[in-house]
Amino acid sequence: VPLIVLGSFFMLNLVLGVLSGEFAKEREKVENRQTFLKLRRQHQLERELNGYVEWICKAEEVILAEERTTEEEKMHIIEARRRAAAKRKKLKSLGKSKSTDTEEEEGEEEGEDGFSRASYLGKKVKNKGACVSFWTA
Repeated sequence: VPLIVLGSFFMLNLVLGVLSGEFAKEREKVENRQTFLKLRRQHQLERELNGYVEWICKAEEVILAEERTTEEEKMHIIEARRRAAAKRKKLKSLGKSKSTDTEEEEGEEEGEDGFSRASYLGKKVKNKGACVSFWTA
């Protein structure tokens, strides 16, 4: 009788071991699938955002090329591009994302780099094609 009880426990232990191994494999598959879907969603959002930014950039180029656009509007567009490029550069160097509010505040503080805005923007407006290098970083 004791051998039957010990054998039963041994068999039960084997069955439970096999079942737990199978469930662990299934859990790992589900986790991998979730990670894959999350990355795929993230890449899709990045592609859509890049397309949208490209579209905006083309529209800005058209606006800058128009004769009816005032110098003030041109300088506003160019300064917005400069701030966006500085934010992108900073985010790439940090390697992580921050909230938009803190980025805007930090971007405005970074503007104090020794160059006056008028001279900087004046150079950019004179060379209309020069602002393209800013945006295609």
